[in-house]
Amino acid sequence: IGGGLPGCELSHLLMGKSRELDIIEERKKIGFDVGGSYRFHYTSAFKKAPNVDMSPSTLVEEVNSRGVKTRDAAGNEKFVRANTVTVTKGFRPNLSLAAQVKRIVPETYVIGDCAN
Repeated sequence: IGGGLPGCELSHLLMGKSRELDIIEERKKIGFDVGGSYRFHYTSAFKKAPNVDMSPSTLVEEVNSRGVKTRDAAGNEKFVRANTVTVTKGFRPNLSLAAQVKRIVPETYVIGDCAN
């Protein structure tokens, strides 16, 4: 969840590990906050990769033990099955969200900038 710079970086790393990925971003563009040539590099790689789907202009409605329920700009609902869900939204920690999620999903890890 999150198609800004942190989400693009993580997705690009996982893409090379042959993981099936669905990048879900509420804004119109994946990589909206990534500088021009880097945004082009990331989005071009994602478009070419058979294991990556991009879902811009898409809201997350629910996250549960089976995956993520989304709604796109046209109002279409989609369920993305997932074994692992990452939240890469912004650069500021949201430790209260992490605590709420950890109560529901004990195997929750706070990493990167949020861990500091």
